[in-house]
Amino acid sequence: MNREEFMMKPIKKLVSFVLILTLFLCAAFAFTGCGGEKKEKVVIYTSAEDFRVEDLRERLNAQFPQYEISIEYMSTGNHAAKLLAEGVNTECDITHDLEYPYLDKLAEAEGLADLSEYDMSVYAPDAAVSKYYIPEVRNGGAVIVDTNALAEKGLPVPAGYEDLLKPEYKGLVIMPNPKSSGTGYMFVKALVVSMGEEEALAYFDQLNENIIEYTSSGSGPINRLIQKEAAIGLGMTSQAVNANQEGGDFEILFFEEGSPYSMYGQAMIRGKETREAVKTVFDFMVNTYNREANNKFYPEQIFADGPGKVENYPQNIKYADMGDTSPESKDALLAKWKY
Repeated sequence: MNREEFMMKPIKKLVSFVLILTLFLCAAFAFTGCGGEKKEKVVIYTSAEDFRVEDLRERLNAQFPQYEISIEYMSTGNHAAKLLAEGVNTECDITHDLEYPYLDKLAEAEGLADLSEYDMSVYAPDAAVSKYYIPEVRNGGAVIVDTNALAEKGLPVPAGYEDLLKPEYKGLVIMPNPKSSGTGYMFVKALVVSMGEEEALAYFDQLNENIIEYTSSGSGPINRLIQKEAAIGLGMTSQAVNANQEGGDFEILFFEEGSPYSMYGQAMIRGKETREAVKTVFDFMVNTYNREANNKFYPEQIFADGPGKVENYPQNIKYADMGDTSPESKDALLAKWKY
């Protein structure tokens, strides 16, 4: 080794040490950029569909670059069960797109923040029912019919629920399982209110003869219709509209009893409303984003000034009487469901 190489050796070691230290520090702060300060994190649990979750994520990230927004999807049942089990000690700050009966359970367990400061007069009276959560979506249901499939079989379009019991529709009808799907439950509940519990359950016993399958989710019927695996589906109005906008040709029917529906809301976990980041994000979601989403995805009425605007969406929808929507009522009815 010559003198120059000897003199350079400790310098190379020092440079290597500095590079390693720099890389370590950058890795430690990678989530905010090398040497940056840690961003405040806001955690949102949601049960919305993938396309709505992605839209919400993009909107919040653009609006709040100063925060780390974490949106975690969970099925409705798991979403509610996790929050009920964890209480106010959950990492979740905001619960989004959860059905009212589950939100009522969380409120009863003192898990939700008091939202009395928010102006609930901007919402439809039947949507604004609690001081613990803000209306987010009205998910309406319809009987969705592939009229071409029926025409090929020489069958008429059904004019009411009783028609669905006719033997000629055997193997053509599909609906979600009310035990796993809020969409399935709302059809059962609407007919229980309309017919009476005993008669309605007897009706579904008869309808079972014509059912191909009870899907696990509310999206199941429209998917089977698109795949030509069914001709009549008890499903979501919004999904039928979306399918038609993408080239489908389905008729959307509302029978005499009206469109069954479920209400979904959003809330802050109790204690989390004191964090400025959480409160700021929640305010934007309820005061700005919710109106935008109502005009993009589910335009059915949650606001007092009328429904949102989505092209080719049914107008002047008559809604079914959904009666008692308490968690206890739902649990009692589902305990009697056989299928």
